[in-house]
Amino acid sequence: MPFTEEIRQAAENLGKRLGADPGVQEYVDLKEKIQQDAEVVGLENKFVKAIFAQTAQRISSVLGIEYPAFANQPEE
Repeated sequence: MPFTEEIRQAAENLGKRLGADPGVQEYVDLKEKIQQDAEVVGLENKFVKAIFAQTAQRISSVLGIEYPAFANQPEE
């Protein structure tokens, strides 16, 4: 059955009503918060790795360990 203008309009109206429902809005807000938290955690991980890499490069000569020996370890 091909979509007619009436079916398309009914689907749009239903979507708008569902989106305006407070219960649905709570889930939308929660989804957005989870996505933001995931982005922050990702940035924090990159920051920690960058600090570790800089520190390791600076102290590798003192410790006698070559930086690439532990910098190329697989991530867990």
